[in-house]
Amino acid sequence: MSDNQLLAIRKETTAKGIWEALQNRYVNKSLTNRLVLTKKFFASQMSPGDTVEQHFNKLGAMAEELDVIGATFQR
Repeated sequence: MSDNQLLAIRKETTAKGIWEALQNRYVNKSLTNRLVLTKKFFASQMSPGDTVEQHFNKLGAMAEELDVIGATFQR
C-alpha cells in the first residue's frame, strides 16, 4: 500500500472501517459516473472469443461496481 492509502485508514480499527475509508476516498459516486456505468452495463455485449462464464463475470463485476456507487434501477 502507498503512504496515501495508509494515511486514509490509519485511524480505523476494524476491517469494515478500513473498507469504508478506502471506498470514501477512492470510489467516485457522482451522478455522471453512475450514468456512464449504467449505460456501459446495459450496452455490454459478449466479446468474440469470450465464454458465457467470462461474460457473466464481466456483467457481475459491473453490477457490483454499480451497487457500490449506489446506482438504482426502476422497473
